[in-house]
Amino acid sequence: MKRISSTAVIVMLACLAVFPNVGQPTKGENPLLSQIRTEFQRKNPRISEVSLIQIAPFRRPGPPEKYVLVAWGITSREADFSGDFWDEVFGFFVADGKLTIIEETLSIVPTPRWRDYSFTIDRLTSDTVSVRGAGDTYGDLPQLLRFQWDPFKARRGK
Repeated sequence: MKRISSTAVIVMLACLAVFPNVGQPTKGENPLLSQIRTEFQRKNPRISEVSLIQIAPFRRPGPPEKYVLVAWGITSREADFSGDFWDEVFGFFVADGKLTIIEETLSIVPTPRWRDYSFTIDRLTSDTVSVRGAGDTYGDLPQLLRFQWDPFKARRGK
């Protein structure tokens, strides 16, 4: 069983303070969630509900200037499987140090299994982001996805 570091717990608690309505579309929705929804809707315009699953700071001296995000989107929490796995998606993003701008979309993928799958950040280095996925119920259908990135390069939105 993987242990969660104290830094990860602090970041998660900070996210609850910054994003109190994660997954709850509201009139004053957080701009970061709106940007993630827009990115998801490029793949499937029917995606309407969005949540952050994980936020990890890029470690370097001083305050984090970048965060890697794992997000989840679905057409509706009440939706039954319609035969299109793109109705539930996972996205991997890079956000600025203030968690206000999506600077890069690393990838967006459909769920391998409807409403029974998750991804977590496995490793974050100065050139690679690795995420692991597995079925929630049985731990099956494992995936390891790797994305190349350069956290020191200026990105869109800056």
